[in-house]
Amino acid sequence: MGLDTTHGAWNGSYTSFNKWRSEIAKTVGINLYEMEGFIGNKSWDNFKENDLYPLLNHSDSDGELTTDECKKIYKGLNQALKKITDPDIIYNTQLFIHACKKAIKKNEPIIFG
Repeated sequence: MGLDTTHGAWNGSYTSFNKWRSEIAKTVGINLYEMEGFIGNKSWDNFKENDLYPLLNHSDSDGELTTDECKKIYKGLNQALKKITDPDIIYNTQLFIHACKKAIKKNEPIIFG
């Protein structure tokens, strides 16, 4: 069993999704596992204006990313992509970017389930 989202943003294991998000977080100077909601207790307060906030501080098993959040994430992931060297992380980032673009075009959320 794994994580499946609409628009093809992610279809795979939760472990792989969390590894990917952790690598994305590193591009903006965050250790995801130090943050509230993960293993740590570091507050998200100083990060809420970042375009990647809706993605990084989101449940990996339910909920949705709104069209407005997808617009921010789209922008943030395009910036992150410039800093990534791992081919698997690049590939998954490109898939998520494409899914955000589809969701924005259709004015639909990305639904986690």
